[in-house]
Amino acid sequence: MNVWFAVPSKRRLESTRPVFAEWARTGYKVAVMIDPGDPEPDVDMVIRAPYAGYSRSVNALAHAILRHDGAAQWIVTGGDDTYPDRTKEAQDIAIECYEHFGKST
Repeated sequence: MNVWFAVPSKRRLESTRPVFAEWARTGYKVAVMIDPGDPEPDVDMVIRAPYAGYSRSVNALAHAILRHDGAAQWIVTGGDDTYPDRTKEAQDIAIECYEHFGKST
């Protein structure tokens, strides 16, 4: 079971690097949408597309994740300056989601 953090990003790599690394450290796979020509962050998935708004960007990332990863169960989002809950691993959050919402699909 994979839990993904999906977010559009326009900030400099030196600003986002620690944020994305923390998501990965806590067990999330990280998917980022960036503008064509922007430097590529070191994450699990990068989509290059002109920014079309937050919701469209996150929806495009979610569709790409679900096409790419058959083990994806939960997708969370935030901002490219948002850190995960450092007291819980991604799998802990997934279990809480299952308990609260039931199946992910």
